[in-house]
Amino acid sequence: MSDPRALRIAAWKPVQTTSTFRGAASVTFPSSFCLHGISVYSGGGKAWIKLPRAPVVIRGCDIKQAGGKPVFEPVCAFHDRRAFEAFEANVLAALQRDFPDAIGESL
Repeated sequence: MSDPRALRIAAWKPVQTTSTFRGAASVTFPSSFCLHGISVYSGGGKAWIKLPRAPVVIRGCDIKQAGGKPVFEPVCAFHDRRAFEAFEANVLAALQRDFPDAIGESL
């Protein structure tokens, strides 16, 4: 997918924080498939995304690490780094197009 216009930001949930986390996006593809929960970050003059993850639950219990933090697993993934980077660039371009103040700094 090389045309950022092919993606549409269906929803943007900004977060006011001092960290690099800027918010969560829902992205709609031309096929009408919508992917929710894409985390968007920016800092140090660059922006990046993380694909959605879900907590690991076994028999109704959340699985936790030794320190008590929940364990998460990917909901979806790219098997090719270049494909992910192209998707990431398209999501960020669509976000800047549809929500110009979302990332919060010029890149």
